[in-house]
Amino acid sequence: MIRHLFILGPTAVGKSALGLAVAERVGGVVANMDAFQVYRGLDIGTGKASKEDRARVEHGLLDLAGSLDGFSVADYLREARGWLAGRKDGVVVWVGGTGLYYRTLRQGLAPAPGSDPAVLAALEALAPEARVEEVRRVDPVWAAGADLANPRRVIRALAVFRQTGRPLSAWQGDAVEALVPEGAACVLKMPPELLRRRIEARVDALWAAGWPEEVRELARLPGWGDAPAARALGYREVREWLQRGGDAAAVRAAIVQRTWHYARRQLTWLRREPNLRDIEIDNRFDPHAAADVLLDWSDPARPSRP
Repeated sequence: MIRHLFILGPTAVGKSALGLAVAERVGGVVANMDAFQVYRGLDIGTGKASKEDRARVEHGLLDLAGSLDGFSVADYLREARGWLAGRKDGVVVWVGGTGLYYRTLRQGLAPAPGSDPAVLAALEALAPEARVEEVRRVDPVWAAGADLANPRRVIRALAVFRQTGRPLSAWQGDAVEALVPEGAACVLKMPPELLRRRIEARVDALWAAGWPEEVRELARLPGWGDAPAARALGYREVREWLQRGGDAAAVRAAIVQRTWHYARRQLTWLRREPNLRDIEIDNRFDPHAAADVLLDWSDPARPSRP
């Protein structure tokens, strides 16, 4: 029998380190729940597990699509279903900050049709304010619980309505089978000022690890700037800096600011999800000590460590 454990939280909070420590402790595997770590070639800027970490613990659901490809939530669910099909027992530690991936795993995916490219193009041509106004009018139920600052989600909801005449919220109300309905789930949280400092340190570390060079290689691919993968946090800013030059410190500061806003949206999304346990951490965060606490909480039958 497979046991599932979910570790969620905002960018830079320490999810990956904790997930690795938990998986090592129990001989388990780590499963990715980050929407941009599914793309090959986006390694440094997305904070993807290193070769060394993957040698220590098996990591699944990484590098599923090319850097020029599209990759939907339905694609992710299909890949996750196939990956799990070959497993009979053990512990799977799901790690990431993409709330929609988590919700889809836990609740299933509504059978709404795929988006028509012509409809998408028409919606993308609208001003963001016009899209938000329209989605509030045609699907107030969905809009009330959605992140309306996320243009991809708003466009998707409008595309479904325009193509079918049925709101996305109605499609989501249809009964579907969840892939992973069971398993303890937690959200890592920390004081805002500490999270902000961790985001700054993360951006500096990624830059020093060769992020600009990674983006330079991706930008050489014809059409990459318009590919879905190019929307990953910071990649647009790095690409523009490579094109025009300028102050690298200012670019990093802009990426920190954008990442900070995204982290706050992640927490807002996760507050809406049921049955998530908050785990507060501080600057003394030790992934290995936290792993034992998390395992004791998620499995009451596990003998406590002295």
